[in-house]
Amino acid sequence: EISHLLEADYQYNSRFIGSVIASKDFNLYDNPHDYDSPTIRFFDDESVSTKRRTLIEDGIIRDFHHTRNTAAIHGSEPGSAYGLFQRPIPFHTTLVLKPGDWKEMELISETRNGFYIGGIVMVSLEKGYIRIIPEDSFIIENGELSEAIKIRELKVPLTNLKTINAISKSLSIRTSREKEWIVAEKAPYIRLEAFVT
Repeated sequence: EISHLLEADYQYNSRFIGSVIASKDFNLYDNPHDYDSPTIRFFDDESVSTKRRTLIEDGIIRDFHHTRNTAAIHGSEPGSAYGLFQRPIPFHTTLVLKPGDWKEMELISETRNGFYIGGIVMVSLEKGYIRIIPEDSFIIENGELSEAIKIRELKVPLTNLKTINAISKSLSIRTSREKEWIVAEKAPYIRLEAFVT
């Protein structure tokens, strides 16, 4: 859902270029040429050739998704347009969070007490936070997975992206439908602080 914050048509977004939004290990890019993803695009819906776009580098916002219109306003490059039969909007194709150097089991064992989220049913961006409804969740006790638990939702304040302190080596891909478009996200496991209910 952080991708919605990186759409150049969001009001006031241009002032966030150069802002620190996450920890220094957080690197996010859109890769429309990712051959592991079902959302490969060589051209966007404005006939602009697509290319990898760095959005967040070392936790700092570097660019946004752009259409021809938003790129002209923000002084960037187009190539992220969706919408053949309506006004194009900027959005991602395959959003990738760069993997880190943690093994998944190492991440669990080094987390003395916490929760392990094994899948996501839904994610939404709400006022100042990311709301996550998990599919599978377990208690981590003394660095080990203990028992399955029902977590109704997680709330991650956007400022808590700065608490990310572990990123796994392995990537998982999630494909979803956003409006009428198919998009994908590739992400490793991460460790951060969140509110659990």
